Amino acid sequence: MPHSFRFATHSYASTRAGLINEARKAEDQGYSTLVFADHLSAPLALIPAMVAAAEVTTTLRVGSYVFGNDFRHPVQLAREAATVDLLTDGRLEVGIGAGWMAADYSQSGLTLDAPRVRVDRLDEAIQVLKGAWRGEPFNFDGQHYQTRDLVGKPSPVQRPHPPLMIGGGSKRMLSIAVREADIISVNARTTAAGGLDFASLTAEATDQKIAWVREAAGERFDEIEMNLVCVAVTITDDRRRAAEEG
Repeated sequence: MPHSFRFATHSYASTRAGLINEARKAEDQGYSTLVFADHLSAPLALIPAMVAAAEVTTTLRVGSYVFGNDFRHPVQLAREAATVDLLTDGRLEVGIGAGWMAADYSQSGLTLDAPRVRVDRLDEAIQVLKGAWRGEPFNFDGQHYQTRDLVGKPSPVQRPHPPLMIGGGSKRMLSIAVREADIISVNARTTAAGGLDFASLTAEATDQKIAWVREAAGERFDEIEMNLVCVAVTITDDRRRAAEEG
């Protein structure tokens, strides 16, 4: 069954008052979800910000857009995410990615490994997250992560786990998303040097990404919620001129 259309908006608040106003306004205007970035340049740390936004709203969902996998061990992230889901009465959406922004790595002293390594690590982390959220002993023996008799606590309110969003612009990332995600974000390709390939955001490139998803998903395609980022909005009475100038 195809999903209904819904909108999320990105948080840019840098103060408590600003966050409260932003969250309440998003809810009043009918947005489904308020999402928060996980870059060191973001004004607020996303986990406490998500809880604070949920505290001053009643229906607004909150989400990570997206957790950088290399910032957190997945056992700890599973625990933190389940706690947020509990404290928000089941309003959490978990977006996670491999990590890509060069500044995040240089400023924190982390090594920006090759894309293949980061994606391998993310693929394993997803298995650990889902295993921890099951609430029963879980063992995992990967190249990057290992667990022994892990029982994730607390259990998330949403079962089997909060909606999981994975995305990207490469065929491999989108294939992982098809296999593991509830929400697939069709996004820009990232570069090995820690940047974005903006040429991968054209209409033709987006069509190709959706075709990859459709081919890999098969009959499951209608069960998947697709996410597209609206990078810019122009309010105009002259659509043709705005398109030409854009």
